[in-house]
Amino acid sequence: MEEEYLEFAKDIAKEAGKIMLKYFNMDNGASYKGDKTIVTLADTEINSYLIKKVKEKYPNHSVDGEEEQFGKSDYVWVCDPVDGTAMYARHIPVAVFSLALVIKGESKVGIVFDPFTNNLYTAIKGKGAYKNSEKITVNDYELNDMKTVCHYDLWPEADYNISTVIQELGKKTYFIGLGSIIRACMCVATRRF
Repeated sequence: MEEEYLEFAKDIAKEAGKIMLKYFNMDNGASYKGDKTIVTLADTEINSYLIKKVKEKYPNHSVDGEEEQFGKSDYVWVCDPVDGTAMYARHIPVAVFSLALVIKGESKVGIVFDPFTNNLYTAIKGKGAYKNSEKITVNDYELNDMKTVCHYDLWPEADYNISTVIQELGKKTYFIGLGSIIRACMCVATRRF
């Protein structure tokens, strides 16, 4: 069944990528939500598309999307329609679509699609992770090896201050802010970070 869910997620991801590319080089309707984060037309259109498709194919499942939710179920499709919206809204191509299926609180299927590089990252719990159907693994670099690169994301409302940690780690590695934490995670998964 998980293979079927993965195929469903792949279809959603490909359509999400088309939507992201459609709005990328035009007025993407960027505006600010109440929490002062950015939302674009692509975010809302992708989220609505996912809900429509889940209702059609898996009406007993629910969707927890960043922009819109649907239903209540033990089978939850968790979606960030455009991770890296701040970059995307500024026409900087560092944003991805992400979708996971969580069953009874446990992540079972995950997918990330980068429409700007046409890279599709997939995983089924216990069966490994893949980039464009090729198995991927993290690297084995030591943190003190300056060829390592790390990503960070500042969150003003966080209960902790990471500035001192970044200063200390900056002596051992390079820090880069990509603007998409999920895209940065794919860099880790493919041995780049």
